[in-house]
Amino acid sequence: MIKAIIIEDESLARQRLYKLLQPYSNQIEIIDEAVNGGEGLQKVEALQPDLIFLDIQMPVLNGFEMLMKLSVKPYIVFTTAYDEYAIQAFEENSIDYLLKPIRPERLEVTMSKISRLKPESQTFDHQSIQTLLQHLHPPKVMRSITVSLGDKITIVNLNDIVLFQAEDKLTTVYTVDQKKHLISQSLSQLEKKLPEHFMRLNRSSIINEHEIHEIRKGFNGKLVFEMKHINQMKITTGSSYTAAIKERLKF
Repeated sequence: MIKAIIIEDESLARQRLYKLLQPYSNQIEIIDEAVNGGEGLQKVEALQPDLIFLDIQMPVLNGFEMLMKLSVKPYIVFTTAYDEYAIQAFEENSIDYLLKPIRPERLEVTMSKISRLKPESQTFDHQSIQTLLQHLHPPKVMRSITVSLGDKITIVNLNDIVLFQAEDKLTTVYTVDQKKHLISQSLSQLEKKLPEHFMRLNRSSIINEHEIHEIRKGFNGKLVFEMKHINQMKITTGSSYTAAIKERLKF
């Protein structure tokens, strides 16, 4: 019996893959799931599964970044929206890859490969993963956002943004001039485009690292951030984000 973890940030995609794997329950056991690369890193290190189904585009750490930090080497099945041509670049570093939306007949091919696994067949190495990361991770080019002010549309430079915070179905933008703006883009959409100095702290907050005033240690190992230009607001890291944030900030 092969023990596996599903690492995927989209809830529906996780549920679909779990359901598609049910007919193979005599061959593979799903022992846990993770919703981002940071949580995936923690669970793979702790549980040491034989196999991971790994998404590539994820918050906190993407799939390649997560692999770079692993001290163990599980077998990998990539699950991705990259087209078939691009995916060939890292085919040799995994058992297989599954293009989304995953089709049952394609998963059957993957499971056939898994059934023939041998201990010495694991081949991925950190240098090749680093190369893949450089070539396939898209650059973040966002420099500003547009916000509506009555019947006017204003451009706000990202350097003037302190914090993005999800509220209901909208996102509130806090700026250095202590103003607030509502935008329709979700945090997940923003995270894929924002430059590297923006950091996701929890499910509802992305901060500008340049606008951090103070960081304190909180309960259960979490971190509490106080930002410049926003009075009386403290933001606590989410459980699945804390480890990756500490690694990033060298705590």
